[in-house]
Amino acid sequence: MAAENTTVEEKRRRRRKSRAEETAETESAAAAGKGQATPGRRQREEEEEAPVTLPRRIINYFQDVRSELTKVVWPTRVEVARLMRIVIATVVAMAAFLGIISLFFNFFVQLGLDTPILFVVAFALMTGAAIFYIRRGEMPKRNY
Repeated sequence: MAAENTTVEEKRRRRRKSRAEETAETESAAAAGKGQATPGRRQREEEEEAPVTLPRRIINYFQDVRSELTKVVWPTRVEVARLMRIVIATVVAMAAFLGIISLFFNFFVQLGLDTPILFVVAFALMTGAAIFYIRRGEMPKRNY
């Protein structure tokens, strides 16, 4: 446990250090100036319009993927284990909940097939509740 905490602390220190280095580089670049004129819109459009071949596009794609993967902050082993427990617990709870609902509806349908009058009564009650709910929403609100 202590070894895992030290690795987490080391990662945090590295992140803070890299952020500080980025800030220093940005500030030094801003102070030094660009050293060249900013390209105009027409010049940028001409550069963008140059045809790019399929192999070049594939190479660019993989370069972009690699650069994005270097930006990812991967979770630690402890975080992965904790999140995995949360996911498994949620899946088990939802499976149990949906199983209970399924059993209830299975029982209700079986009972309704044995005595069809229950289906008629249940349908009438659900229709009445739906009408009441819809009509209740149409009533004007009274401000006293």
